Amino acid sequence: MHASILARSAAPLRRLSLIPLGRSLNLMRPAQAASISYASALYRSAHIDPAARSNPSVNGIPGLPRPNVSIRQAKSPEEIQEAIDIRRRIFVDEVQVSNYTQDCPIDKGAFHVISQITEQRLDPATGESTPVTTTIGAVRGFENPEGEGVQLGRLVVDTTYRGLGLGRKLMIECERVAAELYPQHKLIVIDAVLDKIEFYGHLGYVRDPVKGYLTKEGHPLLRMTKLNDGKLSRGV
Repeated sequence: MHASILARSAAPLRRLSLIPLGRSLNLMRPAQAASISYASALYRSAHIDPAARSNPSVNGIPGLPRPNVSIRQAKSPEEIQEAIDIRRRIFVDEVQVSNYTQDCPIDKGAFHVISQITEQRLDPATGESTPVTTTIGAVRGFENPEGEGVQLGRLVVDTTYRGLGLGRKLMIECERVAAELYPQHKLIVIDAVLDKIEFYGHLGYVRDPVKGYLTKEGHPLLRMTKLNDGKLSRGV
């Protein structure tokens, strides 16, 4: 996903519009708030402004190594718990799903794919930097209880890192893991919330001709499927 800067100024708060999602975010300079990570700001700037990729100091940010973003299957109990925790935070605190169940029994038998960022956090008092790893996205997969295939779902990305293609990359890795763990299943199944139908459509998912629209826990969804053939989503 490509993003372009539509507005640029020297003001402490900078509003950037990301294309094609049309979302906007405010980027505050680290000097204005010590809690803002230097490396996070550098990461976002480098993805928005191609020139920043080769510049060790962006927008007055002291030169630090660019943060490393990884996307992989969660293996340890701690990583799995982090995937569960970020979903709870997004669904409950942001989306405000009143009936969200944190201790979902499906989580115990599911596989989880996470996105993590390892960045150097600078201590303003000492000037020392230390690496800190944070989970910024997650998605899960499991055998559909109705025997229809491998079901993927509960895709979330931290608000700070949206618009950079992490959701698509999480889905691509989740599909790869699904094909590896469950080669006997021919379909990947998702129940998409209505405002994400286009997103999944770009990844190759189509409306299930039998199930179509359905309701789960009071939420309208669309059952969508694609072949579990190891051919990864390309997106657009």
